[in-house]
Parts: sequence; C-alpha cells; structure tokens
Amino acid sequence: MKRRLLAMVLSLAMLMGLLPTAALAAGSGGPSGGAPYQDLGQREEGAVSAAKFTIYKDGVKGDSPKENVSAGQLSETAPDLTGENLYFDHAEVNGKRVYEAGTLTEQGITYYGSISGALSILGESETIDLYYVSKYPVTYNVTGAEKTAGDDLVKKGDSLTFRAMPSAKGQRLVVKAGDTDISNTGTVFGQDTGEMLFTVDNVQNELTITITETAATSYTFSYNTTDGAFRNGRITSGNNNQSITPGGTITFRIESTAGSLLNRYTLNMLVINGHEVQTPGTETGEGAYVESTLPSGETVRITLVQEDTTAAPIHYQNDYEVTISDVYTDLYISEGNFKRTDRNEVIIKELSGIGNIVGWDDGAEEYVPGSVNHVYLQTGRTGNEFYFNLKPGYEKPQLTVKVNGQVSEAEMNFEKNIGNLHDGREPSYTQEQYQYRFDLPNDLGDNIELFLTATPITYSVEYRNDRNNNDLIGEPETGFTVVEGNKDTITITSRTPYETVKGYSPDGYVVRGTSAPVYHAGDIVDVKDVAADAAGTTIIFVPHWVPVDEVNERNITINLYIEDPTDINGSDIPAANYLRTVAEGDALFRPNEERGREHIREYISSSDEPWKDTYNDEDFVLREGGEIQVVKESVSSLDFHFDVKKGNLTVKFQWGAGEQPDTAVPALPENITEQIAIKQSFSVDVSESIPEGYTASTTTVAGTMIEAGVEKTVYLYKDADNDNKPDNHTITLTFDAGENGIIDPNNLTSGGALSEDQKTLTYKLVKPVEGELEGDKYPQIPQVNATADGMVWTG
Repeated sequence: MKRRLLAMVLSLAMLMGLLPTAALAAGSGGPSGGAPYQDLGQREEGAVSAAKFTIYKDGVKGDSPKENVSAGQLSETAPDLTGENLYFDHAEVNGKRVYEAGTLTEQGITYYGSISGALSILGESETIDLYYVSKYPVTYNVTGAEKTAGDDLVKKGDSLTFRAMPSAKGQRLVVKAGDTDISNTGTVFGQDTGEMLFTVDNVQNELTITITETAATSYTFSYNTTDGAFRNGRITSGNNNQSITPGGTITFRIESTAGSLLNRYTLNMLVINGHEVQTPGTETGEGAYVESTLPSGETVRITLVQEDTTAAPIHYQNDYEVTISDVYTDLYISEGNFKRTDRNEVIIKELSGIGNIVGWDDGAEEYVPGSVNHVYLQTGRTGNEFYFNLKPGYEKPQLTVKVNGQVSEAEMNFEKNIGNLHDGREPSYTQEQYQYRFDLPNDLGDNIELFLTATPITYSVEYRNDRNNNDLIGEPETGFTVVEGNKDTITITSRTPYETVKGYSPDGYVVRGTSAPVYHAGDIVDVKDVAADAAGTTIIFVPHWVPVDEVNERNITINLYIEDPTDINGSDIPAANYLRTVAEGDALFRPNEERGREHIREYISSSDEPWKDTYNDEDFVLREGGEIQVVKESVSSLDFHFDVKKGNLTVKFQWGAGEQPDTAVPALPENITEQIAIKQSFSVDVSESIPEGYTASTTTVAGTMIEAGVEKTVYLYKDADNDNKPDNHTITLTFDAGENGIIDPNNLTSGGALSEDQKTLTYKLVKPVEGELEGDKYPQIPQVNATADGMVWTG
C-alpha cells in the first residue's frame, strides 16, 4: 500500500493553453496491455538552441536568433524584435505551422508542437522558421480633446484608423499625422458628441498622431447640389457654404417645383447631417410649423410660409422656411422630397437590423424591394402588405408607423410569417422566404412613414469537441454582437481538443453545421459573418477534422485507471480510454491531468461503485511519472493511473504521568507509521510494541483517515504484576457485607474478587489521567443477603 507520491510541475507552458501544469502519470501497465511509463530521467524542458531557428523578416530569410529560445508557446517565447519594428507572426517547420518548441535537456531532443497538440522531434537537418512582420508603433499626443479609439500598432502598408472627439461644444478638432494636417479628412462618427473618424493610408514608418482642439470661429452650412437630391423641389435661398457663428442661427427656404393646377406637392422629407427631421403634415395651413432636434443638439423649425393657391396671384407651390438654431456643428442638407398632395404614400424611413424587405406598390401593381426612403403608393383597397427578414445577429423586430408625423395606434397585423393572414388570405410569401410580415390598413393618412428596427443579439462563443461527447473546449466567451465597434469580432482560440477521433486530427475550427471557412488560432472573425449559423444565441465552433496522414500524425489510445479506495491491496479499476494524437514515427507525448480528472468525474458519477457518494476526482493523485516521454512507433496505447489519496497514521509512544522507566527499558518504542486511504476507517493493534512489564493507555488505535494525516499517542505505565493495569494509577475498592450478611454472587460487575465466605468483594480500578488514561467505571453495588433473623439489607 505504501507508494511514493511525487509532486511534479511541468515548466513548459501548456500547449495551446489547454494542457495544465500537472500531468498524468503513466502506470506499470494494465489489463489493456498499454505501454508502461518510461522514465527518461527527464525533469526539465529546456530552451531551444538558437541554431535550431531561422528568422524571416517580412518574408525575407535571415539569420538565427542571437540567443537560445525559451521552451513554451512560440507566441510568447519568440525573440523580441520590436526594436526593429518587427513582430512575431507565426512559426513553421517544413511549411507547416507549429505553435510551441522545447528541448528535453537530458536527452538532447528538440521538439515542436502542432495545433492538435502532437509533439514532433525536430530532425537534424530541420529548423523552426520564425516569421516576423513589420509593424510600426503609433504614438498619440492628445491635449484637451479625447482619443476614443485607435490601434497602437499598424502593419507596414496597412491603414490606421482612429477616433477622437472634442471636449465640449464650440471646439474643433485639430489633428495631425506627423506634420500633415488631416483635420478636414475626418468623417462624423457620433453626431451627438462630435466624435470623428480619421484614416491614415499606407503606413510605412513610425507614426505620431497629434490631437488638439481649438475654439471654433464658425461652422459651415451647405447643401447637396446634385440633380434629384431634392425631389420635386429646391432650396431657393441661403448661400451654399455659408458661415455660421457658433451658437448662431441659419435660415433658408425650400419650395416645391412640380405644382400645377391639378397637382400640388408638400414637403414630407428633409435630411440634415444624415438625420431626417420632422416636416409639417399635408393638411396643415399657412403659418403652421413643427420642431425637431438634431443629434448634435441643434433645433430645426420648419414653417409653411406660403400655401399653394389658385387665387390671384396664382401660386401652385408650397413654400417652407427652415430655421436651424443653436448651431455647434457643420450642417449639410443631403436630400429632401415633396409628395403629391393627393398621392397617399408609404415611405420607409428606418431599417435598423433589417435585411431584405418587399412591399406592395399599387402604382407598380406588384411587390417591390424596399430600402430607406423608398416610396410606395397605397392601395386604398386592401391595404399594403410588407414582408421582411432580419439581418443575422438581430432579434425582436419592432414596427413604428407614423401618420403625418404622429405615431399611429392602429392595428398593423405585425407578426411572424406563419399561417394565413389576419383576414384568412394566404400570404404572398412563405416563411422560408421571409420571416415576418405586416399589413397596413387603408385610410391611415396620405403620408405614412415606416420605422423598422431590431435588437442586436448578444452572443456567447463556445468551442466544442463534436466527436467526443460534445465536450466544451476551454471556457465560453460572452458579450459578442454584430454591431460595429461593440465586440463585433471573435479571435479564434489557440486551445484544441485534447481527445481526437480515430483516424483524424483537428486542424483549425469551423462553425458547427458548416464545412468552410476553416479558422485557425489567432484568426479574426466578424460576428456578422457567422451569426446566421449560431445555435440560438451561441456561436459554436467545432474542430475541422482531417485525416491524420494529411498532417503526418497518428492516433494512440490512452487507458485510464483509478485505484479502488476500499481495497487494501490497491487494485486498479479501468475508468476510461480515449484517443490522442501524436506525430508519425517515434514521437513525444505530454499527458494531461486535467482531462484525466474529467474522466474520473464522469466515471464516478455514472458508476455503481459503493463509494461513489464518498469520493470525487479530487480525492485521487497521480502515480509517479508525467513528464514528456518518447512514444515509439510500435506503441499504440499508454496506461495511466490515479491512486486514491493517502493520509499518514502516526502512532507515538510516551511515558504516562508519573512514570519513571527503569533501566530495562532504555528507550520508548519506535513510532508506528502507516499510509491509509483517506475517508477510510482504520483500527491498528499496537500491542506488540508495548514493552514487557508495562501496560498502555490503549492497545488499539482507531479512527477515520483525513488527507492531513492522523496522529495518535499511546501512553505507557509500569505493570509489575502484569494485570494490564498501571501500578501507579489504581485504587482498591472493597464491598464488605458485614457480620450479618453475605454478598449475593449473582449479577456482579465483572472484574471483582469475591471471598470464599462471600463477605467481601474487591475490585482493582484504574484511575483516570486527564489527556492520557480514561480510567475504569465504578462497578455496580452488589446485593447483600441477610444471614440473621430479623435483619434486612438497606444498602
């Protein structure tokens, strides 16, 4: 039962972040016939000689590193060349990517690891090629303003994008890339904050970005002069590119141009800085106005200053005055629209999170694809049906319908596109074609605006071994969305499944349910590109399995055993077996304790073992071994063992209180030590250790073992008469029946001496010694029978 327990730590960073610092220990062979543990004498995984590496700089072959490379993940241990603006990208051996390297120092073996975790021995003529790419540091010098986003490194030839915003209204950003002023190249990113997006193309050197701000002296008012920008209308006053004092006001006029005796047009759309502002309704009269606020805070008032009339002087147009006040940003009027007064229109105003949409257009007499600002003619008979899909990554669509600027409370029959329509008709499209639908009722008004929005889904990302119980690989990641700038990319993990499947090895990941594209460690994936294949709100990646011969690897079987904690002979129980990947030929193998414990948990929880509710995987420890070992080409399986944890029982001997050992007993007995499985009861007989002429506080030590061990003390006392009672800690108790009685011999407490005449009963009792000796209990008082007439025993 006594086994040597070793605590071992692998110094090498565990492969792909999956392998833990402790390792499985190979056993001495089991029923499977797997190869036993081979002690290579290896306790250190050392640095790799610089001569084993070749550095490539931007694809150009160079020299070896100046110093040896530490064992571990090459992404962490590759030489630091940042002083040359070179950053490690990846490593290869014979054109295939590798991820770690190390040396078995006492064996002189250099190895490298594939993405699957298989370790290969580096050949004499082979080198590990380290590929570096030029990246330039970006320094941001910011004063007053705020840099809100931007990379600190940019690859040679790539573009740098960054964002900044002023500290307050009335401030303008002044931005320089090196000595070049790029202030006027920015585009608005956040209208409510003044945040701007800047881009510097084709970076070839280190870059300093200087961001300051200055008080704005003026803002610019401008409008689109492209034909058709203002449909059926025009801006008639207000100078294009006019300056506005900060906090000031700008006023301009806009009128319809298509009015006639029979057709009159009203303004129903005006877009300022990409934001559509509210317009007066069709039925409003001269002098009526509406107000709205831009995201940047400016107030926009649109007033109908001259209504179309046939009275002299005849004026077939509707003229509007637009006043924008409290201006603290440049203003750009991009488009507008006038609609015919008697034309009942439906206009799509917003499609956030919406994919494709079609709606019935009575003018075209067919379903027409829609987009923002697309105009449909109302039917006036059966309503206008619309069908749409969500973009991947969105859920919970909502529809807001405005009639002449006011939100309508009418029933729009907004629903999933399942079953017949609300009036019993069959839908025009199937659920496979479009997910949702709605039907606008007739006579809502002449100017209907549709605002369709959806909520971004928040995704979690999981990696699962789809060919081994769908086991989770690593921990889930959370908080991903398809919204740009809001955790909208996934960096593929470097973790790999520890277990493989017969004949195959993992080579990257695919989204579950797809076969391409294949992603590898470090790849950046846009959430929007994989959201459509998500399982609800979880994006699941599974290994891309390839035949082992394609990656020069092979499978071996790992047989896992655990010790039966209730068997004093320490028999082993087969707990699990699974496949692992190693390189072809003679290969190296690094065991994995973490995975072994997972199998132990699974075995215990599903077993019928009588001890399953007492023990868990944490109650087992590794048998000796666990370092990287050579797996000969002829070896197809390995055996690994976990032993139940043991606690040390230590029995110590001490002289009892007041005892003086005589010369015949020069020393106390040696301690008794024994290893016992934790959580097991024990009872150890120590009588053979008691010296002759002595007695002990106990001859049997009992209890339940714990991991910290149990220590017991047995106290020794002189026993010259060998009655198993300490000479110095006894008393004599005598019961005397007196002249007129005798002691009844029946029902006496054992251990006493009754005289022949039954007159006296004597006991020799052990007195208790606190902390050492429990002592005897007093005997039961004996019954006395009277021997004289007229006498009775009263106690």
